[in-house]
Amino acid sequence: MRENLFWTNATHVVSAIGQAPGDTNPPPAIPLTNFPGNVECEPGFRDAAGGDFRLLPEGAAARGAGATVALPLTSPWPLQPEEAAIVPDEDTRDSRAWKRPRGG
Repeated sequence: MRENLFWTNATHVVSAIGQAPGDTNPPPAIPLTNFPGNVECEPGFRDAAGGDFRLLPEGAAARGAGATVALPLTSPWPLQPEEAAIVPDEDTRDSRAWKRPRGG
């Protein structure tokens, strides 16, 4: 991993593989010093709490690290039959609302 922007939000993407069941200790954070060009900072979203993740022009991410344009929520490609069989009909990101395959 190099030349990425990591949001300073106290959440680190780490692997808990090998962690004992019931261990409530958080996995260790990955130090960025071993990965050249990475930046850890507040990216400068317009209104993250309100769901507006557009970048402020003066924010760190807009200065060249990370994605400068938010991806649209809609896809230009239609769902494939195997996707339509499991994706919920309503607009939700809750995986518990996914359709269950027959017999599964």
